[in-house]
Amino acid sequence: MKKILVIISIVMLILIIYSNIYTYADETTKVNYKTIIVKEGDTLWDIAKCFNNKNKDVRKVVYIIKKFNGLNNAVIYPGQELKIPVE
Repeated sequence: MKKILVIISIVMLILIIYSNIYTYADETTKVNYKTIIVKEGDTLWDIAKCFNNKNKDVRKVVYIIKKFNGLNNAVIYPGQELKIPVE
């Protein structure tokens, strides 16, 4: 019984330490972004091409925009607000 309590305590301690490190990383990793409003006819591909100032692969820029905005796919709608990471 004592071993189980020790193991549980160690696991909980590891989880607490990990969550504090993760929170610290979120607070120190600030990303500059520009907010845009999607217009009729806009596609994520076209938006990524417009903001691709470092000549990256457009597919990678689309992926970054999707991830940054919590999108599961590339479907966007007129009036939707998107945050575009800028360097």
